[in-house]
Amino acid sequence: MLITKKCMLTLKENSLDIDITESQLFRVNNRHITGEYIQDIVPNLSASEREFLMTGILDDTWHQYLAPHSEELSN
Repeated sequence: MLITKKCMLTLKENSLDIDITESQLFRVNNRHITGEYIQDIVPNLSASEREFLMTGILDDTWHQYLAPHSEELSN
């Protein structure tokens, strides 16, 4: 399913083709109400795909903006 989300970092709309059902997407979008964890709803997805569903951040954007800062924190 092609999902389009606005990236929380760049505010750009991004689309990603993700192996998810309508029912799973509904559960992901309502997880704050139900208390479900996204990894329990869509265990077949990669961490970067789950991140995209939650924040709209693509893997390349994550590495460009956030990875250098996480390396600084570990030093």
